[in-house]
Amino acid sequence: MILDCPHCEARVHAKLLKTHHYSDEDLDHEISFVACPSCEAPLLASKTTYPDGSEGDNHRIYPPTSSLSLTVPAPLRRSFHEATTCLSCGSYLAAVLMCRRTIEGLCHHHGRKSGLAAGLKHLHGAKIIDDRLFEWAETLRRDGNLAAHDPDAAISRLDAIDLIQFTHAILDYVFVLHYRFETFKKRRAEHAKVKQATKSAPAAKSP
Repeated sequence: MILDCPHCEARVHAKLLKTHHYSDEDLDHEISFVACPSCEAPLLASKTTYPDGSEGDNHRIYPPTSSLSLTVPAPLRRSFHEATTCLSCGSYLAAVLMCRRTIEGLCHHHGRKSGLAAGLKHLHGAKIIDDRLFEWAETLRRDGNLAAHDPDAAISRLDAIDLIQFTHAILDYVFVLHYRFETFKKRRAEHAKVKQATKSAPAAKSP
């Protein structure tokens, strides 16, 4: 089977070592323990067979690939997944274009559809993203524009990896960490309120 080896940074024809089959409701799953033929690094792959007999592609589950939280809206997850798929196929320009599309989708999610540059300024001004994330998003916008419009543009694999990680970090911050921090503050405030109420309550009198 063909898989990405993260150690060799290449797609390889992995050597099959062991397989395990199991069923989950009406789906059949095949887990394969394989090794890279070049560096011998262990890899774990999964493939699903659906009720109509069709089979999904093998995909690597170890070492884990980058994945987004389900709190990220589905359209953004789809665009980001396409970016990582392009990266794994060696289509680095396409990967960067999909990163740009993902960030543009983030602006649309917050009601800004008048252009990516204006959308990013709105997110920054509204404190949805901070200074550092705005700088990363601007880099994604500029590189995405080059990939889309410059026939001589070239994106290296390392640059594509970095831009995908910047995109992941922006989505994580907006849809995961921001929510967690707000929940954390609310929980702390409620705890402090209960603690203050306990201190203020009169002590019970002895009979």
